[in-house]
Amino acid sequence: MEKEDPRNRMTVFDMVSKFEGGRSRTDEDQWKLAKPQALMPPGVRLQAPKPANPEHWPQREQNRETPQRKHGEDSRGPRHSPPTARKVCKPPDNTEAPGPSRDLTWKRMHSFRKRHSTQRLIQREVKPALEEPEEKETVKEEKKETVEEKLFKIAKELLDTEKAYVSRLHLLDQVFYAELLKEARSGNSFPEDVVKQIFSNISSVFQFHQQFFLPELQRRMDDWGSNPRIGDILQKVAPFLKMYGQYVCCFDRAMDLITTWMEKSPRFEEIVLDIQKREACGNLTLQHHMLEPVQRVPRYEMLLKDYLKKLPPGSPDRADSEKSLEIIFEAAKHSNAAIADMVKSFLML
Repeated sequence: MEKEDPRNRMTVFDMVSKFEGGRSRTDEDQWKLAKPQALMPPGVRLQAPKPANPEHWPQREQNRETPQRKHGEDSRGPRHSPPTARKVCKPPDNTEAPGPSRDLTWKRMHSFRKRHSTQRLIQREVKPALEEPEEKETVKEEKKETVEEKLFKIAKELLDTEKAYVSRLHLLDQVFYAELLKEARSGNSFPEDVVKQIFSNISSVFQFHQQFFLPELQRRMDDWGSNPRIGDILQKVAPFLKMYGQYVCCFDRAMDLITTWMEKSPRFEEIVLDIQKREACGNLTLQHHMLEPVQRVPRYEMLLKDYLKKLPPGSPDRADSEKSLEIIFEAAKHSNAAIADMVKSFLML
């Protein structure tokens, strides 16, 4: 005799339930269906249903929300296990039920992986730090090159400032002095001697720097790669810097004459103001431009001292540079004294 298929019995029960008006299956009905289990031979255990595949959980959730399905039922009909058996069934430990808790766990795992991947990236970036000895050797080479570069920069600064200084001397001699002297000789607005006293020996200073010192310095910088030195040139020109003594001694008297004749002679004032408006003056007064020769000799002294500090002890340019510094130092005394007197006179005004 063939055994009766339990699924057929479940289907018949469902049909009867629907015929009776959709009455839901109660606990008593479930226990009635579970009674045949007691007739099973002793020693045989009823295996609990295997947990469903987590991939089908969303579908199961959807099926539970179906209005036709009621508590304790699914598409295969009622289960043979008691209600408590269904509650005991849980997903495996390595899986989680869908919902907020599962999403939170996934976020934590994602953050954990991201953090550890970042740490591995940092470790990979830290590895090149082992190459410090090569970097230190490179720094030493750069320091050796830096000394040579500093010497070149000082010499280059000397050349650049000399070009700007010659332009300033050209403005004083060929513009201010020439135009004021021309007006003094052609008219009776102000005497010629006043103009000569104001500018003193500025023409000699201009010719020396334009025709001798600047060309020599320019040739040496053009040939710096094969002959990197400036001490020999400064030693040649240093004796001629004594001509600044005459200009410095007459500087205070020149400032007083400019102030006096700017108030006394309208034509003198007109010429000076007209020249000061030109682009070559850079919005500076005649007094500011005349101060440049007084400051030039101390500028040579400062650059040469800086050059000697950077110069190696065994350099062939050291002896010439030291001799040049001694001569320039004597010439700078007059300029420093003139600047001190000028500051005092400005403070008294």
